[in-house]
Amino acid sequence: MNLIRFRILFLITVALSIVGGFGYLTVSSFDQYSRINRNLNTSFFLQDKVESLDVWKFSNSTLEDLRNHRRVLREEHRANALSDIIQAYASRNPTTLRKRSDFFLRNEIEYRKYLFPLVYYLERRIEYFGLITLAAMVLSLLISYLYLRRAVFDEISSLSHK
Repeated sequence: MNLIRFRILFLITVALSIVGGFGYLTVSSFDQYSRINRNLNTSFFLQDKVESLDVWKFSNSTLEDLRNHRRVLREEHRANALSDIIQAYASRNPTTLRKRSDFFLRNEIEYRKYLFPLVYYLERRIEYFGLITLAAMVLSLLISYLYLRRAVFDEISSLSHK
């Protein structure tokens, strides 16, 4: 009886380890995927915001909004480009603002070109690890059932026939 208990405990431990490991990989991939999607949304939002800037219609709320977004940006090249736009907008110089806006927009397009393949890769990775996790769960339940049936229930059945 102890041998059966040990084998069942061993099967469950291995199954939980596999499911836990691949489940962790799935969740961490989804976390990266969510972060990259937020960065893409921020990039598109900032592009719209910068394209709509007009020094002749200066707004302190727009300036403050850009500053708040500047604080959130992690990538230094994006933050510096946005800082240049904020300075040009605050100084109300249309020529400088247009030049810096063009640079910022090119920078954001390149940034998104970098992120789009990552989104595709992470989508495939989430599917892959999710399917492995699901398959490991189903397979572990099936193996546990078959082992219990053979080791316990078949023995009880043969004893009840005697």
